Parts: sequence; C-alpha cells; structure tokens
Amino acid sequence: MRDLVLHLKSCYFQEIKEGRKRFEYRLVKPYWQKRIVGQTYDRVIFWDAYKTGGPDTVIVSPWRGYEVQTISNTLTLDLIRLRYLPFRPSSERESGIFST
Repeated sequence: MRDLVLHLKSCYFQEIKEGRKRFEYRLVKPYWQKRIVGQTYDRVIFWDAYKTGGPDTVIVSPWRGYEVQTISNTLTLDLIRLRYLPFRPSSERESGIFST
C-alpha cells in the first residue's frame, strides 16, 4: 500500500479535521513534482506538524489524485492541488493506521 505522508501546520490540520479545508496545495517545484505528478497512492496521511502520538494527530484519507492549477492575484503561482476524501469524525470512519 503506497501512502503519501504530509506534515501540516497545526492550524491547517485542524481545518481539515473540522471539514473546513477540502484541498491541500503544494508549489510546483521539483521536490513536489517528483513525489506527486505521475504518481498514484492508496492513501494520504496528514500529520499534525511533527507531533508523535495516536489518532488525534493523524488523518488518513483515500487518495483521489491531483491537478495542476495556476492561481493569479498579485502573484501568479503554479500549484499542485491534491484531492482526497473529506475527513469524517472517527465514529463514522475506520480507525486508519491505528487499527488494532
């Protein structure tokens, strides 16, 4: 099983956990292109920063692909937008990587 593991700042992790953030973006740079563009994964694993611990610091979601987008306002940025299933509270989902 291939996993894409992303460490997020706590504020963004909380937004995903609360269902307010539905997409994760990465700049189109060689580092992220190598890891995302043309790759397929089974799951995306979001870690709350670099905290260690149990299920409260991780979200496991099925991988739904990616798309490259250009966003323009004062700057023009090429971004990789990751698609994943929205987070559901633990009572509605499998226990993820911490299953017994």
